[in-house]
Amino acid sequence: MRKKVLEYCEHKDIDAWDLPSLEEWLKLSLNVSVNITSKEFLEKLHEAEDPQLFLFQYIINECKKYYENKISQIGESDFSYIEKRIVLDIIDAKWKEHLYHMDQLREGIWTSSYSEKNPLVEYKLKGFELFDEMMDTIKEHVVEFLFRIQIEGPVQVEQEQKDVRKIGTEKHESINALTPGSTNQKAGQPVVVSGGGASKRKSLRRRKRR
Repeated sequence: MRKKVLEYCEHKDIDAWDLPSLEEWLKLSLNVSVNITSKEFLEKLHEAEDPQLFLFQYIINECKKYYENKISQIGESDFSYIEKRIVLDIIDAKWKEHLYHMDQLREGIWTSSYSEKNPLVEYKLKGFELFDEMMDTIKEHVVEFLFRIQIEGPVQVEQEQKDVRKIGTEKHESINALTPGSTNQKAGQPVVVSGGGASKRKSLRRRKRR
């Protein structure tokens, strides 16, 4: 959140801030409605000792209120389970993308030798950059997904399965019911939250041991 505030409100000059775009991002990405472009709020910003900190704290407080209200509507236990499954699904998907990008980097890094650079050093440096980008993307996607998620009907928690290959395959399509703004779920129909990708993670570990 701090990164987004600084992105739209980088300068110390309040009049140069892009508050309308920040307000629009909060609504579209997090479904949080704030009024930071009103005359009254702008006056408070100008009176604040640290306008950026004042704006950041205001937005954080509004986001906390919205998130806590969502938890109370769904139930703390159910929402905690949903949080865990969504985080695992996003990490699983982004980690696979990262491994693919690392493979692409390894195949093309040899060209750096033509520019008198050590390919191994360049591979490590680029790898760290890709990892940092992946972590930022995971955080952003998790926050946006959890804020915008719409749950219709009771949450059905999947029981642990003896056969790990079945996890994430039998009910994997149910994750679509958790997509932001989803209206396909019928009223009263249980929502099954599935992590997905477990079987593929297991097969990857097997290949590594070989």
